[in-house]
Amino acid sequence: MKRKELRKILLQEKEKFSTKSYKELRLSTEPIVYELNYKGMSYQVEVQLIEKNDDYISVSMSIDDKSLFGAMFPVSINFIVNN
Repeated sequence: MKRKELRKILLQEKEKFSTKSYKELRLSTEPIVYELNYKGMSYQVEVQLIEKNDDYISVSMSIDDKSLFGAMFPVSINFIVNN
């Protein structure tokens, strides 16, 4: 799958996490790793909280198509959830 398509899927997944509250994310056990099925294909999504402080949480998300190349070079995004 092309990286552009993986980015589109990842942005859809980001919406699920960016709507979570600061408190909800802060209590999450990480890393959060799950398998996603999309149009008959299987992908791996990983969510990590790369910085937690009293003001915000910095979140990193990545997706790969479970191929060797995809696992070595996943598509990633970062965003911040404020307190």
